[in-house]
Amino acid sequence: GEWHLIGSYDIYVVEEPKFVALGIPTEDVIIGKVTCLEPVEVKATYPAYVSKDFGRYSYSNDWASIDIRSMSENLYPGDTLTLKARVEAKSDVYFYNLTLNVYGVKELEGKYAQYPIKSLTILRDIRLASGVVRTEEFTFTIPGDALPGMLYAVVSAKFKYLDQTYLEPISLYDDFTLVYLKNKAYDELKVKYDSLKNDYDKLKVDYDSLRDKYDELQTNYDSLKASHDKLTADYNDLWAKYSSLNTSYTELKSNFDRLENDYELLKTDYNNLKTKYEISMKELETTKILMYSFIVTTVVFIATTIYLIMRKSKTS
Repeated sequence: GEWHLIGSYDIYVVEEPKFVALGIPTEDVIIGKVTCLEPVEVKATYPAYVSKDFGRYSYSNDWASIDIRSMSENLYPGDTLTLKARVEAKSDVYFYNLTLNVYGVKELEGKYAQYPIKSLTILRDIRLASGVVRTEEFTFTIPGDALPGMLYAVVSAKFKYLDQTYLEPISLYDDFTLVYLKNKAYDELKVKYDSLKNDYDKLKVDYDSLRDKYDELQTNYDSLKASHDKLTADYNDLWAKYSSLNTSYTELKSNFDRLENDYELLKTDYNNLKTKYEISMKELETTKILMYSFIVTTVVFIATTIYLIMRKSKTS
């Protein structure tokens, strides 16, 4: 309420209500002495407890409590959002209004602009008796052209405590983050990315395994190549020796073929000579036989002649 004071007063901060002289800063317990030479307007404010969590707003004082929360999560533009509001009267209170305005961001003419998505009236011109609880649930569709990001809500309320008519109504105006709009294109790409990442990780494991095998095979290859190079060097050396020997062999074979040809010619001549020799030997044997026969005949003839001569001499 309002009072008009003249005189000197100590200003204290107390639990209910808390008096604050206009233009004087508040501090703990006592804020000082005020001397009023003319009427000064003094207003009363009331302690309240406010909690702002992601997707939830809570307000509470000794007269009433307000709780507004999002019942939806993981939303995309074009999805349906459900909100739940709970108002509890701790004393007899009168609500002039309790509204919730939801705001988002969209692109307009190449620029990002804030724009209202939904305006919800939770209470209007209603009296709530002490202990009464009002619960309201609201569902609406988020525009498809809303940009991914934060949706936030502005809570606006005005209510008064009916048991103390001299107290001013409480005006509430506060905002909180309502829900986070996800980027569908990004999430779809993220799913594909995760799938590709999993495939990549598997391929990476296979690659690492193959790489280890490759390194092992490379080591074996290097060893075999060294052996191959040595064998090639040995082969080239042996080939040079073989070529030299082959040249010598060719020359020797040529000489051998020539000698063999000469041998065949000589063999033919030898055979011819042998044939002639054998013929000559046969002729010689025949001649010898004839000579022996002639000699024997001659000897017999001479012996016979001598015998006859001697016999004839004896007879004469």
